[in-house]
Amino acid sequence: MRIMVYLVLGLLEAGVPVEEIIGPDYYPQLTRKHVEAALHYAGSLLKTREYASQVALR
Repeated sequence: MRIMVYLVLGLLEAGVPVEEIIGPDYYPQLTRKHVEAALHYAGSLLKTREYASQVALR
């Protein structure tokens, strides 16, 4: 089963601790490494968009 990055980010934004996200109530198939990868992916997207915005303004 695939879990969308935005779902994990939404839980983090709502203040749900990582240990709870990877626990039985949410996504027990995930590990802490999966959550870290979701954050890294989101950060990479933001950096790319920020760079693209700066180039477009020139």
